[in-house]
Amino acid sequence: MVVLGVAWSMRWRLVGLLGALAVSCGNDDSSAAGAVADAGVDADAGGQQDATPDADADAGEVCTSLNDTGVWLPDDGNGAFDPSVATDPATGRVWMSYSSVDGLVGEGRVSTWLVHSDDGGATWCGAARINAAEDVSAPDRPPGLEGFPSHWSHEVSALVFDSSAPTSERWKLFWHRYLHVNDADPNTGDRRFEYGWLAMRAAASAEALSQAPEQVFLAAGGYFASSSTQAYNAGIAGAPLHRLSDVSAEVADCIAVTEPAAVALDGSLRIWLGCASTGGLRIISLQLSGSNLSYLGTPLTPTDAKALNPALTGFNAADAYIDAQGEPRLLISPVAGESYKGCLLYGVSGGSLTGPLAVVKEHTESSLLSGVCAYDPGLTASGTLFGEIHADTPQFRLFGLGSAP
Repeated sequence: MVVLGVAWSMRWRLVGLLGALAVSCGNDDSSAAGAVADAGVDADAGGQQDATPDADADAGEVCTSLNDTGVWLPDDGNGAFDPSVATDPATGRVWMSYSSVDGLVGEGRVSTWLVHSDDGGATWCGAARINAAEDVSAPDRPPGLEGFPSHWSHEVSALVFDSSAPTSERWKLFWHRYLHVNDADPNTGDRRFEYGWLAMRAAASAEALSQAPEQVFLAAGGYFASSSTQAYNAGIAGAPLHRLSDVSAEVADCIAVTEPAAVALDGSLRIWLGCASTGGLRIISLQLSGSNLSYLGTPLTPTDAKALNPALTGFNAADAYIDAQGEPRLLISPVAGESYKGCLLYGVSGGSLTGPLAVVKEHTESSLLSGVCAYDPGLTASGTLFGEIHADTPQFRLFGLGSAP
């Protein structure tokens, strides 16, 4: 999910984290980030939990069809959001990961779900949780937070077929895991990004991702806010494979990274992330070659956003795909204060971006937030996926625009 200002900042609340780091910031917690919906810790260590009958459609599986209401994916009660799509080159089957919300915006638990489609996105089948939301009991909470109800959040996933990886790691799922603490203090914010990281699973197939171990792929500045914070984090899922400040000093100010996008390109995996810092919300570009992670640049900044429109404050919610001509493309949502404002299309040139090449979808004024788009050439029926958040339930909704970006 992305940004929103209705008593929540769905993907990014920085006040609590900035306070923990003793950093003063000109922006408040809502304007410095993209709204993230809560997801949750793997209740079953990553095992899939079926929400609907779970077999192929031709074997009696219950599937859901795309419709014009935006309520068309299995969910935990308050809708679906944050889509990420990848096609299996061997079978043509399209896979999608997304966030599902149990509870109200900013308060509920959010899980990562996985579905597949064999008809270009017209119907989706095999709904199952990969990362299931889970409460954290008092003894397992960080020091000083034992008395506050807490849960882990797993959200804003990126699903990718990585043709550059060994066969056993060709399918990858990246997502943002962080701790949600209901401390009843409006000055801190409930999303404690210092207890969080960019996580990853890797497997030979999309189905096998649920059984693959979670790895701490990348940790930003908040993870290392204190020795006790770092120790607590490492005790959950192990030491990080990469520390962002070691990748480049130019991104050492990123307190947290979120909303990943990834695509296999030129024999490596290209990754784009939202970076939240005291300077605002920007897009950074990384490259994973084998086990080596390198920094390519910062292609979009708050300054770039204001150049498009003075009301815009940054960018987030990148989605990457290779178009029909073999060219890499990014769908990105501009941010205005606490709200995402539709989707823009960009081309990729090294560590830079070209564009915007097109306005894929303008902000829907009837919604609280709109954007967080996703596309893959395999979506021949649904076309580009477009997200909206509404005041009435289900709040989180996905639509198919019916065409490529």
